[in-house]
Amino acid sequence: DILDITADFPGTVILHWYSGSKKNMERAIDENKYFSINHQMLGTKKGRMLIEHIPVERILIESDAPFTRGLKKEYSVSFMELIYKEIALVKHISTDELYYIFKENFRSIFQLL
Repeated sequence: DILDITADFPGTVILHWYSGSKKNMERAIDENKYFSINHQMLGTKKGRMLIEHIPVERILIESDAPFTRGLKKEYSVSFMELIYKEIALVKHISTDELYYIFKENFRSIFQLL
């Protein structure tokens, strides 16, 4: 339903913690939507599969902290480093390259606003 509602949306659409089907993910990519990725997605087989297929130029990092499992009592901004490392592994690129791409992703979104 969200993809139908936002199909002709004139602004930037970010799908927060996407957990839908691969088919809908491909549609969202074709529609130039972005996907926010958090640590819990990296902890599931389906989440890792989706991340593997999302173009790195369409990924944004988000923490959802301290509201996700495992972070309520031990939240620290340093855990974001683990997210970067895991996504770099899934995408088969260096963390330095990933930092650069993600920085450019944020810049492009802010330019669109």
